[in-house]
Amino acid sequence: MLRRFALLGCVALAGLLAACTITIGPADPDTPRPGGTVQTTLDRARADIVIAEIVGAAAVNVSATLVDASGRTLQLRSNQVVEINALELVGPNSARLFTTTVPVAAAYTVTVREPTRGVEQTTVAGPGPFEITAPGQGGPASLSGFTVTWTGADPGQQVELRLSQTVFGVPVSRAFGPFEDGGSVTFSAADLAVFAQGADLFIEVTKLVRADGLRGFSSGKITIGRTATRIAVPRP
Repeated sequence: MLRRFALLGCVALAGLLAACTITIGPADPDTPRPGGTVQTTLDRARADIVIAEIVGAAAVNVSATLVDASGRTLQLRSNQVVEINALELVGPNSARLFTTTVPVAAAYTVTVREPTRGVEQTTVAGPGPFEITAPGQGGPASLSGFTVTWTGADPGQQVELRLSQTVFGVPVSRAFGPFEDGGSVTFSAADLAVFAQGADLFIEVTKLVRADGLRGFSSGKITIGRTATRIAVPRP
């Protein structure tokens, strides 16, 4: 009988130990999460926010990477919020991006709500309005060389251009820049060698504003791009 009570006591003790968890000291603020994400305070995180405007559109797409000092994607706690013009970024998605859609605005305010620090904001103005003036919509673009011009030149900003075309179902594109925004870029025959007659040439001009030092993060940057488009017809 004594041996039976001893055995039952050991089983009960083993069950008690298995059910108990003892934590000594504070929890690690950089807590790994399932799926390779991590939780940490936003003032210890890095942010890279991209706002992509299309001229004439009513809304813009916003995407952001939020990572810790080791480059691990954040999993925000329920009381941690990052907003663009009062609309919350959600994620991360399968591409490890946080996203939202906001109305087009002259400026964008990034709001960081971190319960350990409060609320901090940064406002950045986007590129001003502009339009492509040459080539004309549906007009010719010589594959021997042509010039793209646009309004609202601002040497304090940068500009990127992309030319693209689909020939026999095969897409071809070339990107140029960034350049100082001088209001025009001229392409040579060598620049245009990958393009051909017989299919529309799509022209994109993107003006860029970049800013560093977003408040509320250990480091943060934002890029605001406004893109105008034009379709031209390649000619010899």
